[in-house]
Formats: sequence, structure tokens, C-alpha cells
Amino acid sequence: MRVSYYVEMLIAIRGDYVGRPQGLAFPPPSFAIKGLEQTTGQSFGYDWKKWEAYLIEQGLLTKEWETNNK
Repeated sequence: MRVSYYVEMLIAIRGDYVGRPQGLAFPPPSFAIKGLEQTTGQSFGYDWKKWEAYLIEQGLLTKEWETNNK
């Protein structure tokens, strides 16, 4: 099972890996933050809640993410 780039980066920033598919390796949080900053032009640092809100607002995270990760 492959998760989207944005889901992968957000899980890495969260650091708790809740609900991650077995066998997937996630990048360190600092790598994930840098990747998101480069792809979105935003900078929220380690505040995964702000990243989550921004990615949902932009339509980059699905409703399924919202439902399963609250």
C-alpha cells in the first residue's frame, strides 16, 4: 500500500506513525518539513496541526485522512 507524499510527510512530522501501513519507512521529521516547505512554499516547522490544516485546506489531504486521524 502506498500513501500519498503529503500523508507520508505529515506522518513523519507527527512522529507517532499512528495508522501507518506496515513495512513503510518514513523520513525523519526535519526531512519531511524541508520537503513540505519546498513543495508548498509554507513554513510551519514542527507544528503538524498547522501543516494538517493547510494541506486539508489546499485539498492535498483527503476527507478519509480527516476522518481517520482526529
